Amino acid sequence: MLNRIIVIEAALAAAVLVAAVSVSGRSTDVPQAASSLKTISISDLPPLAPPPAPRAAIVERPRRTPVRERPRAPEASQAPEPSRMLRSPKIVVEKSRGRLTLYESGKVVKVYPVITGTYRGDKVRKGDRRTPEGDFYVCVRNPVSQYTLSLGLSYPDESDARRGLKAGLITPSQYKHIRWCIRNGKQPPWNTKLGGSIMIHGEAAGRKSTAGCIAMSDEHIRELYPLIPEGTPVTVRP
Repeated sequence: MLNRIIVIEAALAAAVLVAAVSVSGRSTDVPQAASSLKTISISDLPPLAPPPAPRAAIVERPRRTPVRERPRAPEASQAPEPSRMLRSPKIVVEKSRGRLTLYESGKVVKVYPVITGTYRGDKVRKGDRRTPEGDFYVCVRNPVSQYTLSLGLSYPDESDARRGLKAGLITPSQYKHIRWCIRNGKQPPWNTKLGGSIMIHGEAAGRKSTAGCIAMSDEHIRELYPLIPEGTPVTVRP
């Protein structure tokens, strides 16, 4: 193949030479001119570069389905703590002594100092700054109270509702609603003229009295709150 290319190139060069001579009008011996051409042998050619290696065919790999990470089982330290609530608790508040006693199955667990309403006597209506007296139950637990933690009491009860109805402080429908809530262990309405939102809560530090709630130190409410379930009976004495 290379010898053919050399012969063809030599012939073309001779033809060009002849044409040039004829145009110029010179009498040049064409064979002599042609013989002056340099003969190129295969050994004179530069070595050919090796052909490129064939490229491997690209095989598209099938996509792998992403593996979802399984949730880890909780470690021992992350396991929820068992409930600390007492099984049969009861709370007794003595306003004149400024103390709250916690009982479990009739036995004293601990006594806490507390402060109560500004004025003595039983609560009559909203805004009188008195702590209600009587038998109640914990009807709500508030872990995000503005007073650290709080346990809401079921005031007004049925006796308060009867008194309020007789005094014209509440309507017959409000009386029936309060009665139904108390008999079903629910939170009674706190938005009547009888008042409400009577809580056992924290932030007693620096206070001498409350607007009607039962206040104790933050340390003590944090200790008491986890022990008390809803429905715990609470007795408030003068």
